[in-house]
Amino acid sequence: MSVQDLKNWQVFITCAGSEIGRARALAFARRGAHIIASDTSQAALDAVRSEVQSLGVRCATYVVDGCSEATTPPIAQRVRIGPGMPFFS
Repeated sequence: MSVQDLKNWQVFITCAGSEIGRARALAFARRGAHIIASDTSQAALDAVRSEVQSLGVRCATYVVDGCSEATTPPIAQRVRIGPGMPFFS
């Protein structure tokens, strides 16, 4: 599999509402990966989700502060990424 072909992969992007995070989410989505996006802003996540879905892949979003011990463990438990453990059903 080439780097260009990420069809059905699931990629977790932190700070997805920022310029760099958004760019990463869109780059992976263009290669066919489904996106799991987190950010502190729901509005920014909504915009990213719309752009990602327009590329024909799925996008789940979570408002989370990656620097917070209160929000990071729950999101880590909720998002299951790995072979044989699909997040999207």
